Order: sequence, then C-alpha cells, then structure tokens
Amino acid sequence: MTRDQTADMTDEELSFALQGINDTSRQHDHGTPYYEKLLLDYEAIIEEMGHRRATEYAQRYSKG
Repeated sequence: MTRDQTADMTDEELSFALQGINDTSRQHDHGTPYYEKLLLDYEAIIEEMGHRRATEYAQRYSKG
C-alpha cells in the first residue's frame, strides 16, 4: 500500500483495512514475505492516520 493509496481512503476505510491486516496477520507466520508486506501496509495506514490527526489538531488549536 502506498502513500497515495492511503491518502485516497476515508477514515472508515483505513480503520477497516487496519482491522483486516490485524486479522490476516494472525494467520501467517512471522518473517514470511506476506507477513512483511502486511507490516508495511500496517505502517502506511498508521502513518496516514497519524498525519490526519496531526493536521486536525493543528487546525483546531492553532492560534491566528
């Protein structure tokens, strides 16, 4: 999953994808190529969600 893909997703879609990754990762062994891809997708989603919250916080609480 790329930054562009996560940027185009809604908050609900990101949450759903994150849950799907959590569920799927439990079915695969650590260290396998597929598990590593799941971790990269997880990281991309978390980064996007964090970016959105930071932007929201700055807009809400910025002075001026």
